[in-house]
Amino acid sequence: MKNAVTLVLTGIIFFSGLFLFAGEKTVWKKGDPLPPLNIPMPWPKLEKAEVAAKTVIDNERFVYSYSVHNSTQNYFPIYYFSIDIRKNPQEHSFSSQDVTVAHSADEHAIKIVNGIRAEMLKVVSPDKWHPVIKAKPKGAILPGAWSAGWAGGGWDMSSSLLLKPGGSATGFILLAKDPPGIREFLVDAELNPDFDNGLMKVPLERYGFYLNSLDFNAEINKGVEFIGKTIAPVVPPEPFTVSSWTARMMEDAIEARKQKWIKTDKNLAEIKKFISILNTGDKEKLKAAVKKIESYVLAEKKKGNLMDEADALIRLNALYLLQRIEKPEANK
Repeated sequence: MKNAVTLVLTGIIFFSGLFLFAGEKTVWKKGDPLPPLNIPMPWPKLEKAEVAAKTVIDNERFVYSYSVHNSTQNYFPIYYFSIDIRKNPQEHSFSSQDVTVAHSADEHAIKIVNGIRAEMLKVVSPDKWHPVIKAKPKGAILPGAWSAGWAGGGWDMSSSLLLKPGGSATGFILLAKDPPGIREFLVDAELNPDFDNGLMKVPLERYGFYLNSLDFNAEINKGVEFIGKTIAPVVPPEPFTVSSWTARMMEDAIEARKQKWIKTDKNLAEIKKFISILNTGDKEKLKAAVKKIESYVLAEKKKGNLMDEADALIRLNALYLLQRIEKPEANK
């Protein structure tokens, strides 16, 4: 659960309750001494979430569609989904794992919000989910981030608006000029009494005590987020060259195999051969190589050997390379 951040009116900063796992069915009662914060506690944890992504080309622009699935392993509903579309993700960790007493959740969120992002042409939200809205400048949308329950004038965190364990949400869409690359995604859990399942609510008098404790917030933040990888708009390297682009495609293919978007080592080996052939200064040879990649990827995808993410990283990026070579002025 994110600590309050004045720059963002999102679930990043929303607290509706804090819960702790309890080894026994006991609840702190009014008047009991507050447990010292240095006593080890089993903090709430979001175990797993899945994001599936698909990309298509529409009028030389890329349409990214996402679906989010909350694992049945989790106790908590998901209320926040974000994709790291910053131009330079290395400038600051997307995860809150580096949040400490010295580096607060406020400071972390501000760095993420202020990062320069890839340009979005359009952002679409599924039912009951909304783009994250920044307070400064007022009403500005934070591209690539969605939250459930925002009703325009306030929050409604009732269970019907949240992605329950075992549930899925589709319809998260980004339209961008930039081609696919690999980026991290983040989902956040809402610690909600409707999903108790053995979790023990911190009484109100304890809630205020812990909420104002920096080390408590630094620790609790680490349990309610899940980080994974997906495809997203990534600004191409400049100056753009065939060699720099095929080098990026090669790196992405290797990572796609690790993510199981490419199902077998044999598929990866074949794709690496195709990418190597793309690295040519001869336009006709490039056209022929792209055609071979298209045929191979579509056939293997139909067999179930390549996922939609691999299709985007290999086939669509090969087409993008050809477009850049044939129409260099169109991408300036």
